[in-house]
Amino acid sequence: MNAIPVKTGFALSSMCLLIVIQIATAQSVPPKTVRDYFLTVPEAYIGFSKEEREVLLKGPGIILDIKNGYLSYNASDNPEEFELALFKQTDGAYIVAISIDANPDIESKSALYLLRYDKGRWNDVTKETLTVSVNDQYIYTLPRMGTTIHVTTIKGKKLYDLIWVSNRFKIRK
Repeated sequence: MNAIPVKTGFALSSMCLLIVIQIATAQSVPPKTVRDYFLTVPEAYIGFSKEEREVLLKGPGIILDIKNGYLSYNASDNPEEFELALFKQTDGAYIVAISIDANPDIESKSALYLLRYDKGRWNDVTKETLTVSVNDQYIYTLPRMGTTIHVTTIKGKKLYDLIWVSNRFKIRK
């Protein structure tokens, strides 16, 4: 009489374990495209929840260039704007650059984040990857094509370029 509950309990426990493993595997599948990275990057860096990002992808103001690893958002009805670009490292992994422009009209500051996704975790590698500090008063324009980030003042005066070389950004004036 005890054999049936034990087998049923074992079968249910095994099934639950299998479901947990499948869920964990599904969540740890590494992103492959700029769209995947955009949807998985932590909200703290992009300012939108995953659900909000899914809506943004379907609306106006989005440029999604899968081939070149580039995404930007700039809608006329929303002062929030940003760019996201992928930079390939020598080991085949990507650095995800996120640039958020300053907007003096709403007193927001610029931000540039460089992130790396590794085994299900996001790591901020900005300080290790840049040879200069990020300035929240500069505009960092990410490339849709190529590997150069253009850095200007808020008014558009060119300051310097950040060139992607050997897994780091180096300054070129």
